[in-house]
Amino acid sequence: MQNSQTQISGESVSEMSPRLRQDFFRRMAERRSNAKWAGWLALAAGLLAIVFPFAASLSINAVVAAVLILTGIAMVWSGFSLSGWHMAGQILAGVVSILAGAWMIASPILGIVTITMLLGAVFMAEGIFQIWTAFRIRPAAGWGLLLFSGVVSILAAVAIAFLLPASPILLGVFAGINLITTGFALLMLSGKLEPESLREAFPDPRAADQKPSQS
Repeated sequence: MQNSQTQISGESVSEMSPRLRQDFFRRMAERRSNAKWAGWLALAAGLLAIVFPFAASLSINAVVAAVLILTGIAMVWSGFSLSGWHMAGQILAGVVSILAGAWMIASPILGIVTITMLLGAVFMAEGIFQIWTAFRIRPAAGWGLLLFSGVVSILAAVAIAFLLPASPILLGVFAGINLITTGFALLMLSGKLEPESLREAFPDPRAADQKPSQS
């Protein structure tokens, strides 16, 4: 099914008029530039997180705590516009969110450990989904990289489960590894979106028809 869908999309691009093809390649070039910049930024952030893992862990903890506090404030504020049990439930949930964020700020080490445990669960779910998706799209381009990323995510989840009590820097280290692998994937994607690669993937049949007549 995936191969047939890819073939149909390729034929539709090949059958475009020259103006539409030019617009298609221009849009892909814009996405290539965005993917390239995002890839380099992810690589830089990942390297910084690995070089300064404890600072990265503290930063992540602070961001999550701030999100919880702001979300809790918004929930309490909106809760006063409700009535009855809806109001009580909304305000209670907001207060819990604010207290959780405050607790993470007051006890950053425990907050980092909690986030790391949640991150391990996310890595495991992400790895399983990536491996499943990789086998679903095989042999399409990029399925091997997706499979590799899924295996790395599962290995990271297993490592978190065994090494979590050892050090609070795991959050920064694994966040850095995830950013680096994401950066490499985005850079490889930007390479696939080069005009030459796109023209090879979606050739113009009119150009092939014109070559015999010119010769």
